[in-house]
Amino acid sequence: MRSARLSDWQDHYNHFRPHGSLDGLTPWEKWQGLAKVTPCWDEVEANYNPAEERIRHADYWIDLQLLAAEAKQGKQLLYQCLRQRTAGKSYPHG
Repeated sequence: MRSARLSDWQDHYNHFRPHGSLDGLTPWEKWQGLAKVTPCWDEVEANYNPAEERIRHADYWIDLQLLAAEAKQGKQLLYQCLRQRTAGKSYPHG
């Protein structure tokens, strides 16, 4: 019973209740709007130019170490790592 009530509340909260922080949209409406304009991974990768922009590591200190290593090797290490991890994978667009 409690689980069903929680599920009903979550459904109402996310699909029907407008949120002031979302300019009066429901979270579902906001997500749908963002999904239409957010590029999928294949599109991002196709438009990415490593010569113009460097992918940074989230940890500042690790990023500094990567930057130093990249300067020695003349290539972006994090970008290559990401490409290897995602090779052959397809990410569907919301």
